[in-house]
Amino acid sequence: MNIHEYISSGIVESYVLGLSDREEAAEFERMCREHPEVKTARDLFELQLEKQAFVNVVAPPERVRKGFFAELDQAAAQDSSAVSSPVVPMSAPGHQRTTGNWARYLAAASIILLIASTALNFYFFQQYKSYSTRYNDLLAQNQLLTSNSNTIQTRLRSYESTISRLTDTNVTVVKMPGFPKGPSPASLATVYWDKRTKEVYIYVNNMPRAVPNKQYQLWALVGGKPVDAGTFDVNGDTVLLRMKNVLNAETFAVTLEKQGGSPTPDLTQLYVIGNVKT
Repeated sequence: MNIHEYISSGIVESYVLGLSDREEAAEFERMCREHPEVKTARDLFELQLEKQAFVNVVAPPERVRKGFFAELDQAAAQDSSAVSSPVVPMSAPGHQRTTGNWARYLAAASIILLIASTALNFYFFQQYKSYSTRYNDLLAQNQLLTSNSNTIQTRLRSYESTISRLTDTNVTVVKMPGFPKGPSPASLATVYWDKRTKEVYIYVNNMPRAVPNKQYQLWALVGGKPVDAGTFDVNGDTVLLRMKNVLNAETFAVTLEKQGGSPTPDLTQLYVIGNVKT
């Protein structure tokens, strides 16, 4: 830790306010002797506290001041009688010096208490702001971690569902490579068709995102006639998509259609196609 980091660590404030322990205080005094900038930081903080105290000084009411000095006069007279000393009259110079000394001591004590109170309030307020900021940061981090955890759990459940479908012996897997004369010959998708329940799922291995106002549409060909099996979009979160049930199928294919699908396929936009193995 360099000198600037040491000064910024809060040790100056802790030492001046008497909050540092014995070891910290001894170390700070050694640093003041060895590094003038540390001593300067200490002096500046003490001066700042003193200025702050005088800014907030409030003069006591006149009746309080008179009553206080009257009690001092009475106490001084009683003490003089107890030691068989002559009573000093109010107008005597000695009495005025005694009263003046008491007033100065009282003022000094009041200033010290005010400085300490102001300094402590400032210190604890700064600590409160620091801890409040840290708490808000931790709360934001916790919310982000919770959100990420929920996203991961959702994906894990989706992956589990995918694995379950892949390993089911009743499911027929239909590979649909890209149509050689289609818009994207490198495309690839896979259909998982459960002949028992007639459920159909599609997994997009590699297909481009659809242009605006367009959607991919899955078709099941039965006797050469296309049957709508539902529309879907391609995005980074695509895993296994549930499509419409299909009773019978000889071939599955995917075309790019208008948003919401079409009653008949646009064969000029045929992306992938694959035959059902018997």
